[in-house]
Amino acid sequence: MTDTRRSFTDAETLALINARVKMEHLFSGKRNAAKSGWEQVVKEMGLEGQVTGPHASNKWDNLITEYKELKDPPTGTRTDRGEASAATWPWFEAMHEAIGGWPSIQPPTLVASCPLSSHGQTAAEASTSAGEGPSQVSLSSEEQSVPSTSSQPPTKRPRRRSSVLAFLKKQAEKEEARDAALYEQNERLINLLSELVKKK
Repeated sequence: MTDTRRSFTDAETLALINARVKMEHLFSGKRNAAKSGWEQVVKEMGLEGQVTGPHASNKWDNLITEYKELKDPPTGTRTDRGEASAATWPWFEAMHEAIGGWPSIQPPTLVASCPLSSHGQTAAEASTSAGEGPSQVSLSSEEQSVPSTSSQPPTKRPRRRSSVLAFLKKQAEKEEARDAALYEQNERLINLLSELVKKK
């Protein structure tokens, strides 16, 4: 008989994280998919008869909640009383590698795709104000090379740990590039506003 109050050992917790990531394809959102998925996770862990699917699911939900709280702690949070932090919680790295790139954890950053001109206008606004029609605005080479998403099949999630790690590194590089572009735009805007203030 399974005991729902049973605590997971460290080895079982790590096995749960690995099994849940490995079995991600079973959690499709379809009716009863999660129930069946958790039964498969428990089987993969070798804990049939010791742990129930709902118990494993509850443990996973707790791990996600703790990971989210430690990933983006509220401003002013202190750890001088021994509270867990990203550096001290033993499952932070494993959870970050497992789910850190999920859209629900790391939403995509939105950045304006039209660079500002020196007058704070977008390229489309600048060309329109110069007497050109909006149809004459040329797209950057990056925008021209982006294929239509409607004709592409959905991409599969990387299943192996190294693939997940490579994916996360690429995402981090993209975010850094976006942040740098946004920083540059903000600097130009600040300089423009400074010039306007000086003229007054």
